[in-house]
Amino acid sequence: MLLYQDDVLASSWFQGQRIFGRAGLRVTTFKSGRAMDASLLKICFAALASCIVWSFFPIGICHAQDDEIALLKEESPRDALKRQVEALSIQLDADRADDRDAAELALLELGDQAIEFLPPISEDASSEWIIRAERLRKLITDRSMIDVNQPSLITLQGTLTGREALSQIGIATGNPIGLMRMEALEKTVLLNFEKTPYWQAIDDVLDQLELVLEHDESPQLQFLPKSPTARQRETRPTYFGVFRIEPIDVIKKLDFHEESGNQCSISVALSWEPRLSPSLLTLDVQDLELVCDNGEILKAKPGQETEYIPNGSNIVFDLHFDRPSRAATEIATWQGSMEISIPGQPVSLEFTEIERASDNRMSVGDLIVVLEKARKNRDVHQILIGVKSVSELDADGLQSMVSTHEAYLVDDQGKRLEHAGWSTTRISDEGLGFSYLFEIEKELSDYRFVFRCPQSLSRHRLAYTLKSIPLP
Repeated sequence: MLLYQDDVLASSWFQGQRIFGRAGLRVTTFKSGRAMDASLLKICFAALASCIVWSFFPIGICHAQDDEIALLKEESPRDALKRQVEALSIQLDADRADDRDAAELALLELGDQAIEFLPPISEDASSEWIIRAERLRKLITDRSMIDVNQPSLITLQGTLTGREALSQIGIATGNPIGLMRMEALEKTVLLNFEKTPYWQAIDDVLDQLELVLEHDESPQLQFLPKSPTARQRETRPTYFGVFRIEPIDVIKKLDFHEESGNQCSISVALSWEPRLSPSLLTLDVQDLELVCDNGEILKAKPGQETEYIPNGSNIVFDLHFDRPSRAATEIATWQGSMEISIPGQPVSLEFTEIERASDNRMSVGDLIVVLEKARKNRDVHQILIGVKSVSELDADGLQSMVSTHEAYLVDDQGKRLEHAGWSTTRISDEGLGFSYLFEIEKELSDYRFVFRCPQSLSRHRLAYTLKSIPLP
């Protein structure tokens, strides 16, 4: 090793001696080539030691910065839950029965939050794992299923502002309420709720604030100022389970050219607790009859729309009946029924090696998804899938179940790539078919295909009664 005799700076002899001794280095001068004397050697040792020490110092700083960055990138609760569920899912197929039982119990205790990350059933899964996974999924789903006949109950007393009262009701029931800037919300209300059903509590607060529900497609409740000439709300809505139904208007039509055009049209608003997300509403109108106060019976007109796809926490629909005579002043009784479909918790099914796909099948809950094929079509890649139901839902039910589905690719960096377009290729009671187009820069083998939708669909038949609807 060569050192410049005139350029060395002094520091510590002992550090230099220790470092040079361990390295087994021989020190000579650059000018004469002879060995340095003791005093000069001390200076050289000190200088080199200082250089070595300072050369390591930035590395220490870098390591400290890396540790801080690692702390900033700590695992999120969602990622931690996913990792926990995946580990327990593997343990469901452990060699020892005690380990399998323990994993099943732990997943059951996690409840519906574990459903999303519980792996789907693939063709190469063991029978033991399939039995336990299916049993778990059914137990968790049954436990978390919403009872549409049981409304949320409110216990709240005291004097609060309208904003405070509605906020507390929303938090207590898990029903989001849109609290916009309205002067009426700052008024005080007197509450005396003791296990009061949700909608009765909401209407009580709104009546004190002189507000009414706005019937739009918002997922949260929205309000409007009440008209000074409006009838008292308590005489109009009907409550059943988590639902609220009320007539909005009644129109009698007299057609001078076609007698069949004579009719009575009634607009009805149906609302539900926002914690629900129904995907399909089907009204039973075929045998629907309204009884007027004079005994007249109004039958529903044929050929009218009966299926509605909700978007939000309420829906408004129009029904048409025979036109009543002038002797009838109100509809005394309206008894009807409907069927409402509520999707279960969404799950993700992930397919790998999609470039070699040939009817690759996965199932989860009531859902069966088949990756039929993937092929390149000019500048885009096309992926074809089939969707079926274990519970043998008809085509309408299956469409309702997957109406909010998502389909996308994920690359090896975890980046999501949306499709460039999709279409329905078949609809039958045997299942549905979908086609997705993707514009990608890499090979298809560099991606995973993800299909995400609810794992189940529950259907509920409900009866309702409306009374004392004034006729014009």
